[in-house]
Amino acid sequence: MHLQRETGGRLRSRLNRKLAYAGGMVSSVPRSTEGLRRAYLNFSAAGPVTSIVAGVLVLAGFVLAGPPDAGAAGGPIQEAMRSSVFVLGAMSLGIGLITLLPVHQGAFVNDGKRILTLLRPGAKADRHMAYLHALDQGEIRAAGGHIHYMMEHLAGTPAAFRAQIDVEVAYFLAAYDGNAALARARLEGAGKRALRDRATRLRVEGALLLADGDAEGAYGKFRESYASMAGSPGWGNEFVMDAMKRLCRARGLPDPGAAGVD
Repeated sequence: MHLQRETGGRLRSRLNRKLAYAGGMVSSVPRSTEGLRRAYLNFSAAGPVTSIVAGVLVLAGFVLAGPPDAGAAGGPIQEAMRSSVFVLGAMSLGIGLITLLPVHQGAFVNDGKRILTLLRPGAKADRHMAYLHALDQGEIRAAGGHIHYMMEHLAGTPAAFRAQIDVEVAYFLAAYDGNAALARARLEGAGKRALRDRATRLRVEGALLLADGDAEGAYGKFRESYASMAGSPGWGNEFVMDAMKRLCRARGLPDPGAAGVD
């Protein structure tokens, strides 16, 4: 099941039809920016920690229970149940450890990558969080201030994280500042590997076309990017998809997620 609390507070449910989400995913929208970094860190760590703790407890119970009595009635059934408990514990522990690996693909950032970003010292992680919050609230001027701060303070940032910032900076400069030349310069600095994800590449290409004055071409790219994210694993895509809708609406373009619009 997919449970989602809407803006008005109503809880909406629908059937999950995507196998990629079967392991479970969760997203959250903060009500204020107070203590946002710590709250987001706790939110990101809760999933892996819960999986690891649950896995350890289940496996501990498996070990303490000991082997079943082969001569007792229902021995095969007990053995099957015991094996199921072991698999459950191993899967929970494995999922917890895997989600701690820092992975970033397009708009989807897993728990480990978020935790690593939030644990980095200094104001850059705070600025990134503030940028995302401002963009989500439609506060473009505030988001611009945060993105320009990150542009000017990239020294000492790890190469992989710097490339991600360069891509987001390029998108903002093209989509909201209309500065295609500077946006392309940032993309060149990020390198081709930063645009391997199809949805991200199309989104940035759309922003560049928008800055060049080609609204029709930009809308086509946004529609492709939106469709790519809609079919890929990661509830985090919903934030980017909503931001893309707001951008199209502000520029007088149709909804990129609307069916039957060309």
